[in-house]
Amino acid sequence: MYFREPLQPNTTPLPPAGIYYCSTEFCNREAERLKSLLSITTGPCDNFYQHVCKKWVRGQYLESSGTGTAISSDTMIQDDLIDSLTADLRKQTSVALELYNACKDRTLSGRALAAMDDLFRQWTIRQWPTEALASTRNVWSFAGELIKDFGLNALVDVHVAIDPEDPTKVALGMRKPSFLCSCNDAARPAVTNMIQDALVETMAAVGRSGGPQLVDEVMQVITRFSSSPPEPPLSEMGMRGFSVVRLSDMDPGIADLLSATFGNDSFFNEETKVVIKSPDFLQGHLVAALRELPPRAVMNYLGFLVFINLAPFFLDRHRLLRQLFGKSILGRTLPDVSNTGRLCLVAVERVLPGCFAKTSSQYLRDSGGIVANKLAQLVTSFGRSIEYLAWMDDMGAVMSRYLLKEYATLPKSNDSTFCPTSSASYAKDSSVKFFVALSRNRQRTLLSPLIKSGIADVKPVPRSQLLTTVTYDAPCRRLYVPAALFNVSVPVNTSHFSLQFARFAVRFYRAAVEALLHRDAVQSSLRYSDDLQRRFEDVLGCFEWELRQLPAGLSHSAVAPNSVTARGAFLQQTVAVQLAFRAFQELLQIRRTWNLDFRLAQLPGLSVDQLFFVYYALDNCEASDVVYQEQHGPWLPAHYRVNVPLRNVVEFAAIFSCPPDSDMARVSFVPRCTVVTVDRWDHSRP
Repeated sequence: MYFREPLQPNTTPLPPAGIYYCSTEFCNREAERLKSLLSITTGPCDNFYQHVCKKWVRGQYLESSGTGTAISSDTMIQDDLIDSLTADLRKQTSVALELYNACKDRTLSGRALAAMDDLFRQWTIRQWPTEALASTRNVWSFAGELIKDFGLNALVDVHVAIDPEDPTKVALGMRKPSFLCSCNDAARPAVTNMIQDALVETMAAVGRSGGPQLVDEVMQVITRFSSSPPEPPLSEMGMRGFSVVRLSDMDPGIADLLSATFGNDSFFNEETKVVIKSPDFLQGHLVAALRELPPRAVMNYLGFLVFINLAPFFLDRHRLLRQLFGKSILGRTLPDVSNTGRLCLVAVERVLPGCFAKTSSQYLRDSGGIVANKLAQLVTSFGRSIEYLAWMDDMGAVMSRYLLKEYATLPKSNDSTFCPTSSASYAKDSSVKFFVALSRNRQRTLLSPLIKSGIADVKPVPRSQLLTTVTYDAPCRRLYVPAALFNVSVPVNTSHFSLQFARFAVRFYRAAVEALLHRDAVQSSLRYSDDLQRRFEDVLGCFEWELRQLPAGLSHSAVAPNSVTARGAFLQQTVAVQLAFRAFQELLQIRRTWNLDFRLAQLPGLSVDQLFFVYYALDNCEASDVVYQEQHGPWLPAHYRVNVPLRNVVEFAAIFSCPPDSDMARVSFVPRCTVVTVDRWDHSRP
């Protein structure tokens, strides 16, 4: 097929000092891959996502049952990493390997359901499903027990937060948890049928079918919770701060939940301050729902979640439970749930992430320090660029750079505190009891700072290596970099590796922006000025207007973000792309050292700057069903995640020579939602 160079600039820029044409086997393979993907019918200035991703999406075989499935770079990296972690685990002699083997042991799986009776007898519910009358206090207590023993934040996510008045102390934090369903799932028959069938099957498996009424009650609870208001992103609420209330001002059931969670270790009283991120949910929707829903129904719903989270430990025939496990833990239903070993790895990694923590640090070491050095350089570049943000003033820039220095970014090596080497203290006669005992131990460690009179003695706790985004741990002032952030198939000692900035630098900066906003949100002494906050609101307002006025060619009718609730996420993503591109220009080694442009010999029409944006789009290409797209609204649907930030990146339109009336550019009389001060930004260009 004849390949037309759609990305060839219409005007010739000033020539670089020279061009390095990469003709290595890897570069040639990448060039052929890009040639096969880039559309010749949809240009980069028409719809950049479709230009890069249309053929890629068509080339994926999506086994969609309409329940929330997807294929993307994230899912591929996750799947490869699961295999890699499994291989590494088999070389260990830790408790993680024992739990993994117990999970895989099908002789134990046959007894797992029977062991569930013993577990439920320890909790307020006593048995599942329960037909006994219950009270709302019973519901709160059972939810607290699941936090303590299982790490399951089913009604409220209880966590360690920063004291808003004294940053040297911690405070009790609460926010909306992740629910099994999103707001539209109740209207999707494939989703409701999967959940209902799994519920009926599980009730039958434990020998207490309960009848249609119990099933209908639980489905009513799922529908009600799925309709709860979405949690606003930090970029949306950061300038206004979190809500801080006294415990006595919250629903009395919260005290019952905390009593069950912390037991005799609790020192909470009516005057205890609670830092709330989701006040509309915690003080409105949740309380109203629990007053209206039958308490027995909510208890059975909570018990069903326990079965979902333990699905890999049960017999292979419970395929629907396994699908709900994938949906709950990985955020997607899986094309194949027959591989028990893979599911067990995910379950073990979730409860014992410390046993896998060395994976990221091993990757940094194996790269000869190149990746660690790149991350350090990203922090430095981010610090330089802060002053150019459109809302920033001089004092705000100084303050932000100061805060940035606090953030430790490199993964820690394995820590025996979070990876016990001996299982002597754990009962191993039952695989599910073994799992719950380890979960209880992890929860005790996670929440221990809250029982030490508020003193901020918080140690970094390993998080999942399967996360595909950088996360910010506020009490530890740490940006957590998981192994799944990196595409290990790209050689690190090549110029081509710098193009991976389009993946890991964007995601790293997205978390860095959140970290700065988080500090503003919780520390009154570090609040930005009123003028700065007004400018920030102006930029947010611009994105709200932008989402309402998107050209029809860039709108995706299946799933469209809400312009009011998604504007902060778009601002955050645009800042990340804008600053990551600047870091890429600054840190591209071949340009810094030899003043050479980098191109693929087999695709010479693409400049290295154009390649950056192509790889950004490729990293976000996604074959998914509507249910998955709706569930991942906070992460933004793929079409919008590519097109909206890029058409607001200062350099994008010029790099691709987009006409001013093209959809990916802005006509002259419409203001761009620039996240940097353009004249100063252009003047500082490397």
